[in-house]
Amino acid sequence: MAQTGFYLAGGCIGRAGWSGHHAARQVRAVAFPGDIGIDKRRSRCRRMSNFFRHTLLKNVLSLSSVHAANYFVPLLIFPYLVRVIGPAKFGEIAFAQAFVQYFILATDYGFSHTGAREVALRKDSLEQVGRFVGEVVAVKSTLFAGAIAVIGVLCLWVPPFNTVPELYLFTFGMVAAEILFQHFFFQGIEEMKYIAWIGLSVRAASVVCIFLLITSTEHYLYVPLIYSTCYIIGGVAATWIMVRKLDGAFHLPDLSSLAKQFRRGLKVFGAGTAISFQNSSNVVILRAFAAPEVVGLYAAAEKIVMALLAVLNPISTSLLPHIVRKAKESIGNAMKDVRLALVLSTGGGVVLTLVLYLFAEPIARLMLGEGFSGSIVILQILAFIPAGYWIALLIGNLHFLAFGRYTTWSRLFTAISIGGVLVSLVFVGLEQSGEALAISIVVRVYLAALLVYALYRFDIPKVWNDHPGGRLA
Repeated sequence: MAQTGFYLAGGCIGRAGWSGHHAARQVRAVAFPGDIGIDKRRSRCRRMSNFFRHTLLKNVLSLSSVHAANYFVPLLIFPYLVRVIGPAKFGEIAFAQAFVQYFILATDYGFSHTGAREVALRKDSLEQVGRFVGEVVAVKSTLFAGAIAVIGVLCLWVPPFNTVPELYLFTFGMVAAEILFQHFFFQGIEEMKYIAWIGLSVRAASVVCIFLLITSTEHYLYVPLIYSTCYIIGGVAATWIMVRKLDGAFHLPDLSSLAKQFRRGLKVFGAGTAISFQNSSNVVILRAFAAPEVVGLYAAAEKIVMALLAVLNPISTSLLPHIVRKAKESIGNAMKDVRLALVLSTGGGVVLTLVLYLFAEPIARLMLGEGFSGSIVILQILAFIPAGYWIALLIGNLHFLAFGRYTTWSRLFTAISIGGVLVSLVFVGLEQSGEALAISIVVRVYLAALLVYALYRFDIPKVWNDHPGGRLA
């Protein structure tokens, strides 16, 4: 795999021969000051050229295709699915998916946030990578056993889960799929093509099955069953590829190593869970105050926004191991890459906001059908999310996580998530509509962005103080 540096900023010149080039520039700066501006423009062009030749671009495109498929493919079948099962049943499925997401968060234990970084740091030693992956699999499997017990109790004795237990049990299969598919491993070794191939295959298979098997309202229970089955098969394929990549280095840990990984995971588990808990709670909060039809209208609009955000999400995921590797050579160059990625991605978020707001009605009618006209206003409100969302996400991943600021990251995003849920509860409790929930989400996204950016600026000097050598240890 190519190991060339990703020189988005300040790194087109290799370390060898840098001093001589730098001295020459100082002389030219005195004699020919106008040439320096030309050099800077040429340097920017070279950096962008390096980007398009780099493995990182392949990883970004691979993950972009997966994330886009995760949201766009369901949108393509919305008109058919809603005509067959109706908005109310669609709302019930959306609620079940949101609820089961809590189990996915619990069993993930924060490894989706830190796993790629840990693999990237150990990348030069297959034995160390195999040991770490084994510890993660053991932790997640232990938590999965507990999750099975909890969902079993809920489906047997607790309403409303015991009224249609099949809906929640079939949806719970997604938890097993997540246990099998260790995304962080492929991200850490920068081989995202496997995530793309498997993800796209799973999505294609699920679409075909839905068109073939879902033909009446009574078949709505098969929708989560189809998704879970396809994703479990994809998870098995991912596990097989991972084991082959590790080439015998994968092995399960002893009890002491397992306990150590549990303790380490607690540093980010609270924050990682809180962030996703906040996002998953949108539908759950709305369902507590409104009918399934209202939930269905909101969930449809939210999926459109998430589909467009998914096109940019892989930038953060793909850049994380790159920033870690770059920081091991030069923290300064890594921080330049973070700043440039932040500017470019935030600009992309502004473009998405304009597109969503101006074309909300044709987008909703094209992707959702006439039965979801109530989603148009909700979509226009949610259109303001992308720019603020990207500021918080990129800084959180590329600064706080990449530079190992786990404690700060955990406290920051835990506070943001708890505050976000409270804001949504107040708004939805007063208005009890999808529009109210959408407004609350926009408010909390920009409050979070302001707070994250302020702490990011405050934390930069601390990173330098903690690493006086100018490199990430």
